[in-house]
Amino acid sequence: LSMTMDLYKTETGMEPTEEMMENALKLFTMDQGDIDQDEDQKQEQEQVDEEEEEETNEDDVDGEEFKKEMEMALENVRKLGKAHQQEFVNQICETYTELNGVEP
Repeated sequence: LSMTMDLYKTETGMEPTEEMMENALKLFTMDQGDIDQDEDQKQEQEQVDEEEEEETNEDDVDGEEFKKEMEMALENVRKLGKAHQQEFVNQICETYTELNGVEP
């Protein structure tokens, strides 16, 4: 382990961190099955990270495009509201009359 530490110092000119030394020590004490399992877990985590990054990129919204689509959606809701206005008002009045016993 000290040879590894010396080699790192020689190549980088810096002291290895405590975490680096712990990881190096773990490698010496692990058997091949543990190493394979650790690598599998790292690969799975990398896949999850990549998928989350892709979802984040897909979720990016162009402000102008969003504004146009929202305005179109609101316009459609307004048209539907106008088309069904009389029926909606009648339904509300009937419900009010049933609950209160008098017309609004």
